[in-house]
Amino acid sequence: MKDVNDYPEFKAQMNSHAVKTILASARLHSDSEDIKENAFAFHQFIPTAQGFKIDLALYTPTAFPDENLIGHRHHFAIEFGSLMHNLQRVINQ
Repeated sequence: MKDVNDYPEFKAQMNSHAVKTILASARLHSDSEDIKENAFAFHQFIPTAQGFKIDLALYTPTAFPDENLIGHRHHFAIEFGSLMHNLQRVINQ
């Protein structure tokens, strides 16, 4: 299984303070485009004095339709918003 060190273009963007880095590769599908390239989700979790920062990134082929990118942004907002909500509930128990 490959990790971020196998992709120099992502390794160069790594934050040296990140405590966790996630790089996921996926084949994207679109009804309107025949896309043969992979897309990458590249997330970094970075501690700060107030808590932490999550740097979320999605890299897609240039032919990937904008409407699909908007859908992925909504997915990130829901997924990571739910994560923060659930973490807060656990902390407050």
